[in-house]
Amino acid sequence: MQWIGPHRDILLIAFVAFVLRLSVIAPLHAQGYTSDEKEYIALAVKVAHGGPFIDSNGDRSTKAPLWPLLLAGMFKLFGEGVFVPHLLNALAGVLAVLLGFLLAIEATGDRRVALAGATMMALYPGLIIYAAILQTETLYIVLLLLAFLWWERAHKQASLRNGLMLGLFAGLATLTRAVFFGFFPVMLVMLWLKGKHRLRDSAVTLGAATLVWWAVLAPWTFRNYTLHGTFVPVSSWGGISLLLGNNPYSTGTWSSKPGFEEWVKKEAEHRGIRLAETNEIERSALGRDLALAYVADHPMDALNLTIKKLYMYAVYPIAHSDTAVAVQAVCVAGDMGLYVLAGLGVLALGKARHKVSGWFVAILFFSAVHMLMHVEARYRLPVVPFIALLAGAGGALLMDTQARREFLHIPRHRRWVGSWMTAVVVVYGYTAWQFFSGKL
Repeated sequence: MQWIGPHRDILLIAFVAFVLRLSVIAPLHAQGYTSDEKEYIALAVKVAHGGPFIDSNGDRSTKAPLWPLLLAGMFKLFGEGVFVPHLLNALAGVLAVLLGFLLAIEATGDRRVALAGATMMALYPGLIIYAAILQTETLYIVLLLLAFLWWERAHKQASLRNGLMLGLFAGLATLTRAVFFGFFPVMLVMLWLKGKHRLRDSAVTLGAATLVWWAVLAPWTFRNYTLHGTFVPVSSWGGISLLLGNNPYSTGTWSSKPGFEEWVKKEAEHRGIRLAETNEIERSALGRDLALAYVADHPMDALNLTIKKLYMYAVYPIAHSDTAVAVQAVCVAGDMGLYVLAGLGVLALGKARHKVSGWFVAILFFSAVHMLMHVEARYRLPVVPFIALLAGAGGALLMDTQARREFLHIPRHRRWVGSWMTAVVVVYGYTAWQFFSGKL
């Protein structure tokens, strides 16, 4: 009980987060499970019964392995019901909130900002929804935040232990979402830049992180090499995703306009390739080549697609349903509030912004990657914790009467807040007009 007292506030936030995540499971699945959930569940059941790791398309390496293997472990231990996976996924959603709190404390040292940011995460509709859906999002966010937490600790104190923990969680995050494979080197570069005046200690930390990261990836990478005879560290999906986002029939998302399949078949035949005879590695390589050729030959069209993808990525509601208007409205309201407070928080941090530079890099990196590939609104979820923690700085400012008055007393602050709020309202007003006019 002595321990609970000082932590009552964050425990209350965690409890609210847990109740919210449990409460939406049944309503969200009243109409059944999403196609991705069905795919993961079917794959996990197959593996739990000793079957091979092969998805419904017959591919062996398109899906990152950690989430389906964890699901398979749950089915093996507790049977094939979904109660335990849902319960553990909801708890993982709560863990993400707690990790956001710890990360904000580690980076800023400000408990008010951390509490406000954790509250934003606990109440954010997209995080609530996807903690109730059996897909990779929640697990990935937990591992991403754990990697960042140890990254923060490593740049404050270079040590073998901090390097080992960073490498471990970064490796697990990579096995959950292949996109982290490109981000981990960025984390190492940032860590080196922050600690280059302590070369010996930094070398130990960086070396340990790198070795453990590769050690975590090695079994899956070796398995892929034995299957395909080529280097596939995590997933063979990259080329297909790149093609979906960059072709003359692209909508920017996983779905393409009519004529796409015929176009791919024709382009493949021009290269002497028969699609029916290709494997997943060859299809990925073909997709990459076709996408790069399209971008090189049609740069303005590719730029227009990138702008369209950015709009969908940043503005579309993170809801599991395209038809539940009420759910979408709640998600949009959550996004608007989060963006307004995050914009305020960026300015409120002032000189402390350098302490959270890693958050900005993460937001930019993951956003940029999805502008290159195909996009869905839910791909924004991994950067939401960083936006929420920035929003926590804005929320903390608003709750402090004296600090708020001093902040708004400065003319440039008032201009920034007014301009930013106007921009958010205009963007979402335009989106609402498109939606109700049937253009979305």
